[in-house]
This record gives sequence, C-alpha cells and structure tokens, in this order.
Amino acid sequence: MPSNARKSFDENLVDIGRLIDFHQVAELLEKEADPNDSPVAGKDVVLRSAIVLLVTYWEAYLEDIASEAINLIVDKVIVPEKLPKDLKKAVLKDLENDTNELACWQLAGDGWKKLLHDRLPKLQEARNRSFNTPKSRQTREFISAALGIADVTKAWEFAGRTPEENAAKLDALVETRGRIAHRGKLTKKITEKGVSEATEFIKSLVSKTGGKINTEVKKIAGVSLLKENK
Repeated sequence: MPSNARKSFDENLVDIGRLIDFHQVAELLEKEADPNDSPVAGKDVVLRSAIVLLVTYWEAYLEDIASEAINLIVDKVIVPEKLPKDLKKAVLKDLENDTNELACWQLAGDGWKKLLHDRLPKLQEARNRSFNTPKSRQTREFISAALGIADVTKAWEFAGRTPEENAAKLDALVETRGRIAHRGKLTKKITEKGVSEATEFIKSLVSKTGGKINTEVKKIAGVSLLKENK
C-alpha cells in the first residue's frame, strides 16, 4: 500500500485529467462550430493551469512525504544514535544558530524527538521564503535538511535518462511553471501531449523519491512507510 503522501498525490492528479478533458471538449466544440463563429476563447488556459497544478502537487508531495517520514522516525526510534549522521549534524547546526544559549538542552531525554518534529515546518517556511521553487537543487537541500538523506536526486534514474538528465528535466518544467504563473512568454505552446508526458514524468519522480526515502527511513526506524499504512 502506498504512503499517505503518495495517496494524496494520486488523488490530486485527478484534477490534471479533468483539465485535459475540458480541453478536449473545447476542441470538439470548436470543430463542430460554424466556420464563421469565433473559436472557443481561452481553451489553452486549462493546459497552462495543468502545468501549474502539476508542479504544485510535486511540491506538496515533498512536504507530505518528509512530514510522514519524520513522524515515523519520531514514533519508532528509541535513541538518537540511530539517526543519520547528516540529520544529527543539521540539528546541531540549528542549535548553534539559536540565540538561546541553553538551546542544546532541548535534546535532553526525548527532547530530540520534539525538536525533530517541530523543525520541519520551520524548514518548509525557510524553503518557501528563500527559494519558493521545487527544482532539483532545492529538493535535494530540503530532503537533506529534513531527513539527513544526502542527495535524493541520485535515485532519479528512469526512462532511459540519468539522474542528472531527469533533474534538468524537472528544472525545465518548474521554470515553465514560473513563466506561466508570472505571465511570461512561453518558448512553445503547451499541448495535451505535453501535459500528459509531464504528468507521467512527475509520477515517476514521485515514485523514485518516495522509494529512496522509504528505504532510508526503514534503515533508521526499522519500519517501512508502506507497512505503516497497511
């Protein structure tokens, strides 16, 4: 059974299919209309909206899977020694930057669990404030800071492309989303085929990302995210 984050993502994707359906209906109406009538106005906007939503759903998935993973770690891990080295270093760095000179005492007892749980919203807020974009670099940095996974993008090998090629493909898609959202001029027209291909690409990206996170969480907590949701 998929993680809760994956289930939410799949449920959201239904909207993408609906937008494609709307576009198909608009095209059909245009073909059946009197030649002297004006074409269906604004039908292409639904495809541009689909790209914007698709990237938004990818971003939401990253936040959801990170939150789900942290909650499982906090629930199942008994001692902080089992946490990944990179995660422990990230937490210590947060404490070093804390103006409260007694901040380190937050780790005492089970305090580290609350600290892990409470820092995730702060990471999300910092990411949104500093980057506000789910490109490959920002994704890598967010997952690394949240879960201690050094480079989740290394798992992005699929469809005959290397992780680097898929990272570049994601970056291009996010840039397209940005141009649409800020009314910039697109280099090429958005098509139904393009939206469908982008959807399949993001679905694969979600699978690879979730798979890597689940593998690492299982090493830490001894329990799979998938098993937890059965």
